Amino acid sequence: GCGKTKTYKVNFDSDGGSLIDSQIFNSGLTVIMPGIPVKNGYTFIAWQLNGVNFDFSTKVSQSWRKTIPFSFSIRFEA
Repeated sequence: GCGKTKTYKVNFDSDGGSLIDSQIFNSGLTVIMPGIPVKNGYTFIAWQLNGVNFDFSTKVSQSWRKTIPFSFSIRFEA
């Protein structure tokens, strides 16, 4: 290879809650769980990827490139 490391951008959609910054990181690393967003009248439940609660110990792999840039959605409960 040419020695370039694949980088990924991850967006966090807080569904109208407080703004969460995107993250950029290299393949083989884990996504860092962002701070808990605040949304008036709601309680934060979990960050989700494709509708499933996300395990932040999961390493980013090449298979993710099909969905880059991808967004985590959020689950709130009133």
